[in-house]
Amino acid sequence: MTRNRQAKCVLILENYAPTGERQQVSGPLITFALASIDRIIDADNTDLIDTPFLKLVAPEDIIHVTKYLESLSGSTDVKFERFVLLSRPRIIEGDIEVRDEDNMRVLVEGLGAASSKDGVVLFLRKLRTLPPPKRHNMHEYIHTRIDNAGDDDHLSLLDILSTDPETTDAAPGWSQLR
Repeated sequence: MTRNRQAKCVLILENYAPTGERQQVSGPLITFALASIDRIIDADNTDLIDTPFLKLVAPEDIIHVTKYLESLSGSTDVKFERFVLLSRPRIIEGDIEVRDEDNMRVLVEGLGAASSKDGVVLFLRKLRTLPPPKRHNMHEYIHTRIDNAGDDDHLSLLDILSTDPETTDAAPGWSQLR
């Protein structure tokens, strides 16, 4: 059996109620992150705790991700979304800041669901790395549509989270555990 080598991670975000001024600006805080986040972005999971989630999101995608988080908080449905994270987010004061025009982007697929107890549980899967966005002469981002091109070599999140041992990253024999 070949193991799936896609970079995946789980984040838990605090309950998101976009009524507070802090949450409108920075989004919910990260309360838990798996160590595998460093396979997706250049960040350590321990540094991410109590960091606003939107600090990880590429500036050109913040409005899109904010709407996604709002839709999760108002529903019990599991929702898929693709969005772009910064490859090197500035999460620690004093870190060397990578200029936006030099900071690579990471296209991820997110599977999120609200939990009344924990907040929002967000499964992330890295799709690919993208170059920094271009800007036109007014210094605004040139938005391009994120399409599905080039994803044929990846499993979907549904495949990753499947109970089929052939399509999960679980250790051999996981299905015999009782």
